[in-house]
Amino acid sequence: MRMLRALRHRSIALLWGGQALSAIGDEIYRVALIWLAVHLIGERAGYLAAAQHAALLATSLLAGHWADAWDQRATMIRVDAARALIVLVPVAAQLWGGLSLAVLLATALLVSGLGAFFDPALQACLPDVSPDPESLQAANGLMGTTSRLARAVGPAIMALLARLVPTIHFFTLDAASFAVSAWSIASLPPARPSGPRPRPGLREGLAAAWRSIGASPGMPRVVAARVFVAAVWNLAYGLALALRVAALAPGNVRAFGSMVACYGAGNVLGALFVGNMRRSRHERIVFAGYLCLGTGFVAMGLASSLPWLGAACLLAS
Repeated sequence: MRMLRALRHRSIALLWGGQALSAIGDEIYRVALIWLAVHLIGERAGYLAAAQHAALLATSLLAGHWADAWDQRATMIRVDAARALIVLVPVAAQLWGGLSLAVLLATALLVSGLGAFFDPALQACLPDVSPDPESLQAANGLMGTTSRLARAVGPAIMALLARLVPTIHFFTLDAASFAVSAWSIASLPPARPSGPRPRPGLREGLAAAWRSIGASPGMPRVVAARVFVAAVWNLAYGLALALRVAALAPGNVRAFGSMVACYGAGNVLGALFVGNMRRSRHERIVFAGYLCLGTGFVAMGLASSLPWLGAACLLAS
């Protein structure tokens, strides 16, 4: 398997290991965040999820351009350090007088916004840690598995620790995962020197992006479909799943973690299968994936018990 062979390179293994642990911490944080929000404001927790993605969208329009001009590794280390401190704020608030929706909202917005700086810097540094084009392709695939792996492992860890650790301290675990990520990046070998690259201005960069989308046949429809599916996915997975679990198993955060783990397990299996297959008709794979996703979401809405809900999560993922 190409992706597993790429882990023989120390730099790729070090970077992927740090990002995998960080993604697990992020998933634990995400589950804890939405669960606390659902219990604070119920269905209106959807506004919190919407605010997170609005912050990510707003900063992404600028962050990619800025992050490309900065030192990528320094950017990632600083962002990790900032996020580690930010996710500890709700912990302090809980210990010193009570957690409020305002604190949760501010935390969610800042963490989401900083992610827009980290992700493009991570992609930009992959050529430095990959010794050849085949390793670079495999490294890209590996980085795509971190969030899927986290959806399986993170909630499973949360389900195991729910009786021992207060929900608020899952934020503490996320802070520790950011520290591990920063350490793994700082431990990478020095980057290969590269010559100066022309850097267009922000307006020119955005205009070039729109032109490239319009110049590719079918790409505007693909982008529109991606935006629509992403919006529906975040609504169904990010909020509706928590509300469904709350209706079937009120107050049971372990049940919520188990359902997210089911979704993550299917994600990992799908990523390993598709990531290692030879792809000649990409559009057919995308179509089949969207079909499974939509069917699974319908089944999640119709599920009348936790086992059926878990099966629906596997199908959707």
